[in-house]
Amino acid sequence: MGAVRKELKVGENIEDLEPRVVRMETNIVHLVAQNTEIRADLRALNAKVDEKFTRVDEKFTRVDERFAAILEKLGELKVWAIIVIGGGVLGIVARAFHWI
Repeated sequence: MGAVRKELKVGENIEDLEPRVVRMETNIVHLVAQNTEIRADLRALNAKVDEKFTRVDEKFTRVDERFAAILEKLGELKVWAIIVIGGGVLGIVARAFHWI
């Protein structure tokens, strides 16, 4: 686009300007059309990305629920472990003091 700047006086060489103005108008129309296409593509892409993030969010929710269930089971296991270990220690102490 080697644009050449020429200073023209009003009414002088208007015939030379008309093809250049037409070419610029054509380019602007083409740019507007491309801009419209890009916007439509971006909207479609946004919809797809939102759908994917919704799916990922659902998966993370399921994983969070699984971890909550596992933590609950671990809490129950801790209680049983304390009971078993406490009973074992009590048994050892009882034998050491000849209570049994």
